[in-house]
Amino acid sequence: MRIGEVAGKSGVPASTLRYYEEIGLIPAPVRVSGQRHYDAGIFSILHTIQTAQQAGFTLREIREMMQHDDWRSQWHQMAREKLVDVKQAIAHYRDMQSILEMSLQCTCSGPDDCMVLVQRR
Repeated sequence: MRIGEVAGKSGVPASTLRYYEEIGLIPAPVRVSGQRHYDAGIFSILHTIQTAQQAGFTLREIREMMQHDDWRSQWHQMAREKLVDVKQAIAHYRDMQSILEMSLQCTCSGPDDCMVLVQRR
């Protein structure tokens, strides 16, 4: 399949496919008369990239994973590390939510008598 067909079927723009090739995220396709021709396996690779991005991995991290000899072990290790970051971010956002919700209940006249601020000191 030519790059336009892959782009159309996958929803990944041709420019992104060229970029992925440039940074080593996808293998360079066979060229016929100067045009890129991909085999059907490209869709599995693109799906893996999209899923990893949805999980919060950067393109650099995804490339590292995909180039690793033991892809599964590498994915598990990096997923465990990413999960720690996600849990910390969730805790941070819950804290933010709590402060904002409490502040909407506050009837103070200023920072000195604000219960939200007093509780946080």
